[in-house]
Amino acid sequence: GETYQYNRDMIYEIAGLPSNYSSFKYDIVGSITDVGELKAEITNIVLLDRYGNNITENYRFNCIGKIEVRQRKLIIQTQSASKEYDGKPLTSKKWWIQMGELVDGHVIDGNTISSITDVGYVENLLEITEIRDESGNDVSINYFIEIKAGILTVTENE
Repeated sequence: GETYQYNRDMIYEIAGLPSNYSSFKYDIVGSITDVGELKAEITNIVLLDRYGNNITENYRFNCIGKIEVRQRKLIIQTQSASKEYDGKPLTSKKWWIQMGELVDGHVIDGNTISSITDVGYVENLLEITEIRDESGNDVSINYFIEIKAGILTVTENE
């Protein structure tokens, strides 16, 4: 949920500078919030030789760095439930995040969609419609979600 940007605290390796340079100044720009990659962009480059002469235009600079934001993994568990056959559908709307956590301010819109009336069992499936941030923006792309389905079971009357 936070924006990552290139800054001076990151570790950079500068390769191919001439042996007689005295100063190399530059800015690296770019920022990213959602899942994806951002390639670094170098700007405001100034390369000085040992005499203080600006020799920047004698060189071509190439930046191959990147920042990557990966999906946040969540494992969601739906509740199991059982009952004896009574002719009425069995459902369970309960579910919870078993592993991982949402970014502060994010909420999941999801509903269990399974039901069983006759004797037998079905997985208690969950349909996630959206994950939203505090501004209401869909941020679902930033999450990898695994659903562990509980079991809904209807047994015979004894």
